[in-house]
Formats: sequence, C-alpha cells, structure tokens
Amino acid sequence: MHFLEWGTKGRKIVLLSGSWPWGMAYNLDHLSQPLSRDHRVLVPDLPGFGASDDPREEMGFREQIRVLHEAVNQMGFQGFTLVGVSYGGLLTMAWSSLHPEDLSGAVLLDMPPIRYAEPMPRDPRARPSPCPERFPTREAALEYCARVYPGFTREYMAGQLTYGGLGEDGSVVPPSPASRRRLLRWDRDFWADLAAARPPMLLVYGS
Repeated sequence: MHFLEWGTKGRKIVLLSGSWPWGMAYNLDHLSQPLSRDHRVLVPDLPGFGASDDPREEMGFREQIRVLHEAVNQMGFQGFTLVGVSYGGLLTMAWSSLHPEDLSGAVLLDMPPIRYAEPMPRDPRARPSPCPERFPTREAALEYCARVYPGFTREYMAGQLTYGGLGEDGSVVPPSPASRRRLLRWDRDFWADLAAARPPMLLVYGS
C-alpha cells in the first residue's frame, strides 16, 4: 500500500479518493493539505490504484476493506474520521459496517448508497466512454476527461496529469488502467451497510 501522510497533531482523518483519474491519493491534495494544519491526515492509494500494488486476484469490497483496515492500523490510525469521495464513499459505507471500531465518524462526499444490482447513478452531463490503456498525447487525455468528467476544470485535470506515467513513445499512461479495475468485484448492498453503520455519518450529495 502507498500512502500520503500529512500533519503531525490533532484528530486523525483518513481520506479515500475516487477511482479516477490520475492522481489517486494526490486527487485529494486540495483537502488533505489544508486539513493537515490542524489534523493528522492519511491518504492511501486504494488497492490496485496509483502506486499501491495490483491485486493478484479478484477483490470484493470485504477484501478491500480488510487490506485498508490492517494497513491504517499499522500506521497508528484508530478512532479516526473517515472521509470517502465518490468510489471512496462506497468503501466508507462498507468500512463503517465491517469495522465500526476503527471510526469516530464518517463523511460521504458525492456518493449515495446503492445496491449491487442497481445501475450506478450517472452525471447527466457525462458522456460515458471506456478508459483507454494509454492516450497518444496529453491533449487527447484532457479531451477525454472533458467529455467523460465535465465537472472537472481543465486546470484541475492538467494538474492530475502530473501523476500520469509516460510510455516509451511519449504516450500518457493512466496509473489505474482498466485492467486493474476489472479485478474489483461489485458485491455489496450499501443501503444495508449504511443501516448497519454505528459511527455518526454525514452524507453530502447533490448541489
């Protein structure tokens, strides 16, 4: 597991990013760095994303939470506030149900609870498109982002490209290609997780 750790004092916060686009743990710099002035902040790259190792076999949410739970405990984080953004929000719901003893509270940003059998809620402005394993140019990567994720500004996405690898031919390689995401198994009812969660939880969704 790869982590970014910020701050040395105050209450502990663990931030879980979404599953896209490039920066993974760095996606949350705009939250983690200001929070680190008064808190200890830990931001992992999720299993199979960013600089964390790829899973060797298919992982459901229970397995992902087990890995994260063990890793953050080894880093000395217990009794923390868990903040999950997008896909990280789903992990937050599962974590709150499976290991409530870890958490003092939780915040879900931009991710409602869903059931495995339900389709994922989509941004009506987005134009879904499979993520290529690589983009021929930086501009092609930015055009893809603008089409699929219209809520991101061009400046934000250009900053994220700092964390995209370059192929030998100069192409831009996402650090979390589709081959990694295929190893993740959608196997939970997050409404049930939310109902079972004991820590106080704030859900922020919509405009």
